[in-house]
Amino acid sequence: MNQIGVLRKQFYTIALLTIACFFMCIGCSPWYQKYGFETEAQLKEKSAIPTLIRALQKKDWKTRKDAARALSEFGPEAKGALSILMAELQERYPLAYEDLVRCELIRCIGQIGPEAKEALPIIMSFLNAPSFQIRNEAMIALGKIRPEANTEHLALRMLTAAHDTNRSVRKSAMNTWNEIGLSPIEEAFSVSLGNSPSGNDYDLILIHGLSNYYSWSDSFLSKCLDIFGSGNVYVIYLTPLDIAWPSVWEREVNGKKIICAGDNNYKAGTKYIDVLSESMHQSIRRLQKFYGLSDKFKIIAHSYGGLVSRYYIYNHPYTVASLVTLGTPHHGSPLAFLYYMASYITDSTEAFAHLEPRFVEDFNKKFPVRNAPLADKGKIYTIRGDCDLWDCYTLFFELIAGWEALYFVYFTDSDGIVPTNSSVIDGAEHIADFWDYDHRDLVKRPEVAEKACQYLH
Repeated sequence: MNQIGVLRKQFYTIALLTIACFFMCIGCSPWYQKYGFETEAQLKEKSAIPTLIRALQKKDWKTRKDAARALSEFGPEAKGALSILMAELQERYPLAYEDLVRCELIRCIGQIGPEAKEALPIIMSFLNAPSFQIRNEAMIALGKIRPEANTEHLALRMLTAAHDTNRSVRKSAMNTWNEIGLSPIEEAFSVSLGNSPSGNDYDLILIHGLSNYYSWSDSFLSKCLDIFGSGNVYVIYLTPLDIAWPSVWEREVNGKKIICAGDNNYKAGTKYIDVLSESMHQSIRRLQKFYGLSDKFKIIAHSYGGLVSRYYIYNHPYTVASLVTLGTPHHGSPLAFLYYMASYITDSTEAFAHLEPRFVEDFNKKFPVRNAPLADKGKIYTIRGDCDLWDCYTLFFELIAGWEALYFVYFTDSDGIVPTNSSVIDGAEHIADFWDYDHRDLVKRPEVAEKACQYLH
């Protein structure tokens, strides 16, 4: 009986696994196949519109989002879906996916154009949405629908958007202002539409160093947000693409929004420079497409992140307006050779290899700082720390060990990781020395952020 019982359990287990795999396979098939479309190209045929309208009313939020995206390709021909799109906009969605769904619905309404004027009250209500992505999509849709210039409250809403905290919303407001053609009195205010509250036309990206071991402090981030504005500061974690595709998430620092891409863990920043530069590029593309990052931007990079940023500048010329490096080993660090065995523990052997002085010397010949292809006559700036032994306290004493090795073996001052002469380089403008600040302090202290932003602002 026991043997029969075991066989019965095994049979039921195999049966359940087979059923589960079957449903997983169904779930993995493209959403449109559930509605009789064999290929994605069939979604673009006019005959698909009635089916897509039915898909809009499904309870599954993913199906609604994909159906709205497909319908937006038809433009005015999708007018038959307008009433349903308006109703769906007022539905409640899971908080984590609300922005994605509403943005697609608003975009679809906007693509219908002037024939979607009855949706104007709903679209205008989303100009006050907490999410800047939704505000931006609503503003773009407003420009495509082209309401009359004397529409009630329109001028007030436009002037409010002119001073939005997000640069993309301000830019969309300027374009919409021109599309609608408001009265000459209101045009006097249009000068402010392209300007941020701080007078800065570029967003800011922060790039961490090796293994993301020293992460940006809230006080550092808060200072950057004070200068560049809420929603205009982006943190990119250099997660290799073979580990995970860069996810995007938001957090608040002292009531202001910061947008992050990638995984905030110790796997970030552990690979070769070219691999991390590609990860950085994919994050930037996604942030520009969906999260309002400006076409040209400025960077503050710490340590190894400075080398990655320099490589990025050459591979994507005239996209970076300026770069400030914090304790970047522009000539490498001997510790990469001395502590190479330790890199196996942190799975960062590739990064250590690209931090050795011999490699960085060759790197500087291929990617010189002088005449780097920066946008709008931008510059590369350097900031370095310079501490003494008693300033280098950390939990695992790695800065103390690093400082002693560099001082007693190589006879050089340092910030505990990078020799002082390695943090500067010909062709870059050196803007500050922070005495008594170690390598970790460069990403923790708000004074460093203020100095960096002073030259980027």
